[in-house]
Amino acid sequence: MSTFYEKMEEKLKEHRLSLREQQILLLWIQDYNYKQIASCLEVSPHTVRTVIKRIYVKMKADSKVTLIAMIMDK
Repeated sequence: MSTFYEKMEEKLKEHRLSLREQQILLLWIQDYNYKQIASCLEVSPHTVRTVIKRIYVKMKADSKVTLIAMIMDK
């Protein structure tokens, strides 16, 4: 039986998100802001912003709520 995290990981892989994109997305949906994510991953806030834009395109989403729903498979 798959755990929630295994299902979520499969969902992210379906959308061909890189490991870095997955890391940023998972922090972002936990309400970390761009500066906090950048600090955790040792990148710039600009990089975080760019990656999040790329995630929106890859997942064909138009909002954070939509992204979360897609990940949760709702």
